[in-house]
Amino acid sequence: MFHATGAQGPKGDKGDKGDKGDTGAQGPKGDKGDTGCRGPKGDKGDTGAQGSKGDKGDQGEYGEKGDKGDKGDKGDKGDTGCRGPKGDKGDTGAQGPIGPQGAKGDKGDKGDTGAQGVKGDKGDKGDKGDKGDKGDQGENATVTVGSTTTGAPGTDASVINSGTDQNVVLEFTIPRGDCCDCDEGTLEYAIYTTGPSNVHTNTPLTFTGISSTGDISLNGYNVTLAAGYVYSISYEIHGSASGYLEITPYHNGTAYNYAIQSDESPCCSAHDILSVSGTYFIRAEGGALTLKLMLTTSDTAGVKGLAGTLSIAKIAHI
Repeated sequence: MFHATGAQGPKGDKGDKGDKGDTGAQGPKGDKGDTGCRGPKGDKGDTGAQGSKGDKGDQGEYGEKGDKGDKGDKGDKGDTGCRGPKGDKGDTGAQGPIGPQGAKGDKGDKGDTGAQGVKGDKGDKGDKGDKGDKGDQGENATVTVGSTTTGAPGTDASVINSGTDQNVVLEFTIPRGDCCDCDEGTLEYAIYTTGPSNVHTNTPLTFTGISSTGDISLNGYNVTLAAGYVYSISYEIHGSASGYLEITPYHNGTAYNYAIQSDESPCCSAHDILSVSGTYFIRAEGGALTLKLMLTTSDTAGVKGLAGTLSIAKIAHI
């Protein structure tokens, strides 16, 4: 059939809206339109599932220090770490207290003898020892006086043993006094000798011999010296004793300590011969002077075989 097409007629009125057609196929995605205005905030939705951890962001700025929190509970002890490098040696610490004494070790070998040390200070005197056993009886010693010789004025007095060590014989030489302004007629010289009996301590010596020479007189153990003169007093006393023997002159009953003489046994034997001698000068002024010689000894048995001489010379006027 043949149809002929005429000219376009005028536009007709708009027809009624038709029914909604079926959804067509998805068309191609159009270009993104401009962002519209922000709509009102919707209601908060339900919390979504935990998303995966994102990458660590850059460290933010350091905030202000917060208040100190409460102390937390003590954590479990961690595993022991690796041993660190050896540190530098520290300073020596203070010496600790002395520990308990250890067990005694074995005795070591004897060492070499050391050099001689410096001599130490003298120690304190020890306690007196026990009395020793009594010794055997020795032979009796004897002491006798031999001759007495007057020496020249100014010479030394002397005593010589002309016997033996066991039987002593004493020979005396006593110088003659020199009377300064006296004439020869006034010079007096007297010698008195003791007997052989034992003499105990604190006993005055009794003399025998010339009883009087005018200004010098003997009465038992007292010798009286006339006043107004200077006298020379010399004595030589010997005997056998242990310990010591001491002679003290007494003037008018008072000890003259300046003329005390003594001798001591070096070995404390009962048969040591002790010898005591002395010479001094004394002024008899204001009255007569009475002289005696007092013996003291540490030997309780007394001095055995005592012998000796006493020489008194008037040497000057006062």
